[in-house]
Amino acid sequence: MVIVIGLLTINKPDLKYQRTTDETLVHLILNEDELYPEDLVGIIEMEEPGYAIIDLRSPYEFIKGHIRGAVNIPTNSLLDKENLKEFKRYASDSVTVILYGQTQLEANGPWMILKQMG
Repeated sequence: MVIVIGLLTINKPDLKYQRTTDETLVHLILNEDELYPEDLVGIIEMEEPGYAIIDLRSPYEFIKGHIRGAVNIPTNSLLDKENLKEFKRYASDSVTVILYGQTQLEANGPWMILKQMG
C-alpha cells in the first residue's frame, strides 16, 4: 500500500532534454561553442548586445570579483524555476549565453545540461 501511494505522488519532471547526450558531446568535441578569453574581452569592451555572461561561482566568489556585466547564477541553483525562465528568455531573444567559473571544467557540466535542454 505504501508503494502504491508513493507511486501516485511522484511528479513528472519539469525539465526535458531537447538533444541527446551524443548530440551534445559532438558539440563539445568539435569545440563549436568554445570562447577564448581574447574574444570575451572584445565582447565586454565593445559592450556588444546579444550576450549574457553568467558567473557560475558562489555568491561569495562573485562578490570578491567578477567579469563586468556578469550575472551570478551559482551552479547549484542553475535549474531553479526563476533561472530556467531567464534562460528561456535568453533563447527566445537569441541571446548567446557565456558561462564561466573558476575553471573551464566548472562550466562544462552546466553547459552540457543547458545545451541538452535546448
